[in-house]
Order: sequence, then structure tokens, then C-alpha cells
Amino acid sequence: MKKYYIFLFLLISGLSVETTYGQDQTEDHKVAFTNIEYLLALLPETQEIEKQLSELQATYAGSLQLKNENFQQQLADYNRKNEQGLWASLQQKQKAESVLGNLQQEIQKYADQAEQKVIQNRALLLEPVMMRLQAAVDKVAIAQGYDYVLNNSIGGGFPTILKGDQSNDITEDLVKELGIKREE
Repeated sequence: MKKYYIFLFLLISGLSVETTYGQDQTEDHKVAFTNIEYLLALLPETQEIEKQLSELQATYAGSLQLKNENFQQQLADYNRKNEQGLWASLQQKQKAESVLGNLQQEIQKYADQAEQKVIQNRALLLEPVMMRLQAAVDKVAIAQGYDYVLNNSIGGGFPTILKGDQSNDITEDLVKELGIKREE
């Protein structure tokens, strides 16, 4: 058993020496960063996409409002009958409750489906814009000798780059590459 532990120790020691040795011979990589959200906001195509998505959301919101109004009307009718004791039977009251429950579920399902359709349309509409942006990132990175380009956007609540040398920020180079005309 003692031989087993010695063998294991030597094996682990050898691996750590190999790992350390391999790390010493790595080459330096040139890293840049940009702000993708900022670039997207500047592109006219993105602004048109956001307009289309707003119109789609408004369509879904209108339909959802009609469904909610119908539900509210049926709920008010149910409450009126309940307060005045107008139910002919317990089954009739339970049926009305079931209908209201089903309506609520339908409204929630419709809202969820509408949200998913907007998200899917956004991804579909943004795909060519993102491909154009990626091509510009690739071109600028190659021209300036960068191995990696990281995103400095705050998409998930925190930027990927918390601190970086501003000389490695290629956002303005990408603005030029994409041909974005800004109002100063």
C-alpha cells in the first residue's frame, strides 16, 4: 500500500512539473475589446429591426388586452352572480370557475407564446446584422494583429472586460469598418 501512495505522489508531481513546464513556453496573445451593444445601437439596420419588433409586440399586446378584457368581463359577471346568489346549482358555479381558470391559463399561454415569437423574430432578424458585425470584427482583428477580441457590453449585468487598456479598444475602428455615420 505504501508503494501505491509513493507511485501516486510521483505521478502527480510529474504531472505538475509537466504542466508548469508547458505553461512557461506559451506565447503571448494580443487581446482587444469592443462594445457590441454600442455598435448594434449605432447600426441603422438594428434600429429598423427594433421598430419591426415594437410593431409586433404592439400587435400581441392588443390581442392580449382583448383577451384580458373578455376575462375581466366574465369575472365581473361571476362576481355579480356570486354576490347576488344567482347560481342555480353548485355545478353551474363550478363550471363558471372552471371557465375562468381556463381563460386565465389561455391568457398566460398566449403571453408566453407571444414573448417567445418576439424573441425568435429578434434572433432571426439580427442574424445578418451579427454576421456583418462578426465579419468586421474579424477584419479589424486580423489587420491589427489581435488574436482575441472580447466584448465589453453589459449584456448580462456585468461587462466581460472590467478593466482594459483603452489602446486595445477597437470599437471606433469597427465603427469606421462598418461605415456607420454618427450625428455628432
